[in-house]
Amino acid sequence: MDTSKKRKIIFFVVIADLIVFAVLGIAFLFTYNDLVDANNRVDEARAQIETAYQRRADLVPNLVSSVKAYVKHEKSVLENITKLRASINSLMPKSKGDKNLSSKDIKKYMESQKLLGGAIKQLFAVSENYPDLKASENFLALQDQLEGTENRINMTRQFYNSTVRKYNTKVKRFPGNLVAPLFDMKVQPFFKSSKGSSEAVKVKF
Repeated sequence: MDTSKKRKIIFFVVIADLIVFAVLGIAFLFTYNDLVDANNRVDEARAQIETAYQRRADLVPNLVSSVKAYVKHEKSVLENITKLRASINSLMPKSKGDKNLSSKDIKKYMESQKLLGGAIKQLFAVSENYPDLKASENFLALQDQLEGTENRINMTRQFYNSTVRKYNTKVKRFPGNLVAPLFDMKVQPFFKSSKGSSEAVKVKF
């Protein structure tokens, strides 16, 4: 084989290699960017849940204040709600700062929210024994706001789980399962509702 033919073969081999590397590089970049976008959507969905939960926590002081004057014999119920709100607020910074929450973190966070929701329901149940409280416009307004907040919590939680499912699918499927580990992109846990937690706070006067 003469020199010119060898050069042509080498040239075509080099071009073929460059094309292969270019295709692989483009596929790698596309997969990486797709994973980043999906991960960002998970973060945004989680932020919406936290915003909804924070909205409920922000309503608690006003709720306690409006009820305190009427339910003087239910001090323990009010103190329990106040303590639960304080403990939940201490968990919020960790949730916002950690993009790869463990299942244990999610479970602890959800359990604390479940306890607060239960305490609020208990307070509304107690209010049935106080006609003057039930007639309070401020209390009724807060009750409406809390019902709306509970509904939003349920919707944002469902949206988050849907977003996580799509992200996890990308992480597990080829070629995402090759790219994700290189950048510590891990499967994200779902928000799993406990029995009855999907029911919004409802009070009928």
